[in-house]
Amino acid sequence: MPLPQLIAELMLGIGVALFGANLLVAIRAQRPSAKGSHAQKARSRSKKQNAGLASAPPSMGRVYLNLSIGAIVGLIGLAALLRQ
Repeated sequence: MPLPQLIAELMLGIGVALFGANLLVAIRAQRPSAKGSHAQKARSRSKKQNAGLASAPPSMGRVYLNLSIGAIVGLIGLAALLRQ
């Protein structure tokens, strides 16, 4: 396997992974919580805070930036693969 093809496939894979992961974070942050107030009260009483629960991202701007970087890197990798 030639090195340029390997690099193009690596760029495509990393770009798609970065885009997909941040897309899931953005979707999850926009979706309202499905838990009721009873579940939130029970969680606040427990000693383990946020055990098994994903918290909101600290900066949605960073999520959108990573989304765009992932899309750009993925498209560059795809273009390099199609050019060969």
